[in-house]
Amino acid sequence: MSRAKDAADPVAGLKETLTRAKPSFKVVVMPDFYLDYILTYPGKLEDLTASFMEVAQRGGGNLLGWGHTVGRGGNASNVVAQLSKLGCEVVPIIETDELGKTVLQHFLKGVDLSHVRTTGTMSRTMSFESEHSGRRVNIMVSDPGSLSQFGPEKLSQEDKRLISEADFVCVLNWNQNRRERNLPRRSSPSRRRKGRQSPSSTREILRSGQARLRG
Repeated sequence: MSRAKDAADPVAGLKETLTRAKPSFKVVVMPDFYLDYILTYPGKLEDLTASFMEVAQRGGGNLLGWGHTVGRGGNASNVVAQLSKLGCEVVPIIETDELGKTVLQHFLKGVDLSHVRTTGTMSRTMSFESEHSGRRVNIMVSDPGSLSQFGPEKLSQEDKRLISEADFVCVLNWNQNRRERNLPRRSSPSRRRKGRQSPSSTREILRSGQARLRG
């Protein structure tokens, strides 16, 4: 694949490279995992709201015919899942509860979850999907749980050791974490390690990994 094509689509370029060589770098990703519950309405948004009003006016009741999906959500856990599929050594640092870790064990089979703690509250999202203005839309209602207060004090000595040994550290979902400004500075790999960087986005990780594999 040409360099020009790689620059236009770094993900595709990295995928092709990884099919030929197992990546040797370690990635640490933090700090969010969401349990997603998705309700899919088979119609338009205005019909959805009208059905809510009809049920409310009769004092409550049940709505049938919707699609129900339970899935893994959260930027960090989704990145972990995809990097793991590419053969990367990737470790998530996440705070959730017992149910949250059980769900992660189901969705992230084969991933090292030793840095997932059950000392907090699971992050959860309910998403309503429907049709509006000729396209499918979703309306998410989220409870960030422990994610909203994930600051540097949440990192154990084992976490810090893991971060210092990592080639890349990815800190995601800043908008729902009130402590996000304090976390990236404290969670970068040691600057003493020559050549190590701490990209803040998935795109940077993919580009950096691709460059290292080619080197």
